[in-house]
Amino acid sequence: MPNLNRKGLESGRASLTLRGLAFSLGLLTSLGVLAAEVGEKAPSFSIVSLTSNETVSLDDFKGKVVILDFWASWCGPCLVAMPKLSALSDSLPNDKAALLAISVDSDPRRAKRFMTKMGATYDSLIDPEGDVAGIYDLPGMPTTFVIDQEGKITAQLVGFTPGDEDKLLRDVATLYDND
Repeated sequence: MPNLNRKGLESGRASLTLRGLAFSLGLLTSLGVLAAEVGEKAPSFSIVSLTSNETVSLDDFKGKVVILDFWASWCGPCLVAMPKLSALSDSLPNDKAALLAISVDSDPRRAKRFMTKMGATYDSLIDPEGDVAGIYDLPGMPTTFVIDQEGKITAQLVGFTPGDEDKLLRDVATLYDND
């Protein structure tokens, strides 16, 4: 018979609770309740800026095309993506489009250091608990969404290789040129 001391019971309960939560989130995601999918309205959120500590909402960008990029300092493809996204962000017309980046790093200082090291020219939001990332049900890192002026997801890119920034620019320009 196993030794069930208090610590073991508490650990077991916590493990069951986490498994139950993961199962519930997985079920909701598979039912489309939480998942962000192409053709669907992008889930709204409000989180804090990494650099200014101001709260930023996706709704603040209504009427603009948004490139929503989830990244992390530990993500290999993010090393390639960040300089390319900086150049892309610099080329976007501010009145028609915006790059909205969200770091899923648990340590904001690490995320800031990474952005500085990579020469990022845009701000990022911070999602240390993964709440927004969870709502968007990210299949990998980085994951980038293109959201139209009405708030609908029109494209999704998982990972990043050189040349992906050109596809993103074409997707975004098509949307704001049709405005």
